[in-house]
Amino acid sequence: MSALRGLWVVPLLVMLGALSPARAAESTVEELWHSSRGYGKKATQAQEKLKAMGAQAVNPLLELATHVYEQELMDIMGFLGSTGDEGMRVLASRLDDPNPTVRFAALGSVAGLCFMSRLEPGEYRVGDRETVVAAMYKGFSDPLPEVRMEACVIADCLIPDPEKVPQVLSGLLVDASGPEHNWLGDYEDTVSRYASRAMVAYGAKALPVVIPLLHSDSPAQLACSAEVLGRAGEEGKKHLNDLLLLAHDDSPEVRAAAIRSLINLAGDDTRVIAVAQARLRDVNWGVSGSVRWALERHPELVVYFKSDLVRILRDESEHTWTRSEAAELLGMCRPASRDVLLALTWAMTEPDESVAHAAAKAALELSRAPKEPAQAPQGE
Repeated sequence: MSALRGLWVVPLLVMLGALSPARAAESTVEELWHSSRGYGKKATQAQEKLKAMGAQAVNPLLELATHVYEQELMDIMGFLGSTGDEGMRVLASRLDDPNPTVRFAALGSVAGLCFMSRLEPGEYRVGDRETVVAAMYKGFSDPLPEVRMEACVIADCLIPDPEKVPQVLSGLLVDASGPEHNWLGDYEDTVSRYASRAMVAYGAKALPVVIPLLHSDSPAQLACSAEVLGRAGEEGKKHLNDLLLLAHDDSPEVRAAAIRSLINLAGDDTRVIAVAQARLRDVNWGVSGSVRWALERHPELVVYFKSDLVRILRDESEHTWTRSEAAELLGMCRPASRDVLLALTWAMTEPDESVAHAAAKAALELSRAPKEPAQAPQGE
């Protein structure tokens, strides 16, 4: 009888809210969340249970997010992005929050999901695309640079609204602001760079916007225009003269972008070869490195640059990394001429291990390669 009499306590506690379903769910989510913040089997199981709760976990996590440290807030927002469309809509609604950290964490979570859905489409999915695109547009005009950068990441991944987004990105190309703390050291992490990457992702779809930018005074806009033209195939070739002009620009960023696109579009054109040979000796390491980078992707063109690459390899005043790259490229040179083999043999005795190793690897590649006649460069 005493056990039966005690049954009245349960509905009373529910009425009082002590054991309400909402409170119980909140307590469960909080427990699972704290258990998930670790390593091992227990943490993995807690993460799986939270994901299985889906939309039920959203409100308790939001409540938890109101009284945690900044890093844990970022983690909670990141997890909400994996809880489905409801979590995505909640994140989008947080873009009006007066706290800039909340806005950054919210859109960063959305952008992270977009990025992972492109990287591993079978594992990650962007469901409510309309909500995501609306959040992207709101992020473009946010006062915090980090939020604008995350909006550019979404544009880069989803490539939405090709009639509208490139126009917005063209304005962000001149936005040189960035995070207060530069976590990438010497690399200049700015809104402009993120906008440029997103614009390039649109390729030929962005041509109506970028072609007028070929006459801009902004190096960032010029460089972005050159990059887009390099991805535009036959349409890009129509602007070969513009790119040849940009390859002599005062800005190293513009020269580097132009030469990459020229080699990509028409690397066997005699005019392009002449300009690329000059840029391979550019005083700016980023520009000369862009030529080497482009040649790695077009090994059939290396034969036209063998004399320049041999000079770089033999020049002990050049940076070690530059000489190693020159050796690697010479390993792609077909057919293997005597001067190339002599330069590689000499470099194999270098005291610098990275140069010697690159030269030995290149010589081995040449020894295995079939003999092929070199093709003469094409004219205009």
